[in-house]
Amino acid sequence: MNEPEILNAYLSAIRSTFLSELFLQELTKYDSIATIYELLKQTPYGKYFDYRDSIKATIEKALFKRFNEIVYRIRNYIQDDDMFIDLIAEYEAKNILIMLDEKYRNVEHPKVMSFIDNKEYLMAEFKRRPDPIGFMRATTLGRYVKIQEMPGYGKISYSLEMFVVESKMRLAQRSETLKHIIHREISNRAYLIYRYLGKEIIPFNPSLLLEEVKNEPNLYRAEEILNRYLMERYRTIYPRTWFLTDKAYVVLKLLDRERRFINEVINREGMRAR
Repeated sequence: MNEPEILNAYLSAIRSTFLSELFLQELTKYDSIATIYELLKQTPYGKYFDYRDSIKATIEKALFKRFNEIVYRIRNYIQDDDMFIDLIAEYEAKNILIMLDEKYRNVEHPKVMSFIDNKEYLMAEFKRRPDPIGFMRATTLGRYVKIQEMPGYGKISYSLEMFVVESKMRLAQRSETLKHIIHREISNRAYLIYRYLGKEIIPFNPSLLLEEVKNEPNLYRAEEILNRYLMERYRTIYPRTWFLTDKAYVVLKLLDRERRFINEVINREGMRAR
């Protein structure tokens, strides 16, 4: 098989290993992290478990490691660096924000995480660069980000948010399959930010707003409605074309939703260690 065929087969195989909605909902019935650990051990996450860590740390690291391995495999087959950055931007931006939060709080032993950069390199730069913008610029993604300002909004957060939006817009321009759903996602998320802050930070198209999102007064529930809609659409439109960036984008979207769901379950209030 040639490289596109290999990646196509790999992405299809990965999609077949996603946890079912029934299984994910089953996890929410338990308040024992040890029980959830035993259940996840029988899934594709089990091979990433490091039994030297605590149960919770083992699960959290497995969620990251599986996603990271799939990103790495995708990277090997996408030769266009700019396209790969657009594909991974929303996930890597979150990693940068987590690391910067730890820098602001002067965490002695920070978590450094990246789907692009070497961990040892990041740790060295984290300690060497006191300026948060300087540290962001030392990351691969940060070199692409144009620093922008918005009154009342953090400079770095806003710059990363806008870069993610721009990355999604570029992906939408390349893909007839994903164009509509990406535009709808951007507009609805921008609308929720507008409702939260009381001002328009990111432009949105009112015609693309979901009625259920507009009519839900609780912002948390409105975001849940949007996320459910998006995930259902991504499952439905899973592209069967040979344009593999489309397929990789959808696989990462669905896998990210899965890991965030599990992470929320194990971090719920009242979760017991045993």
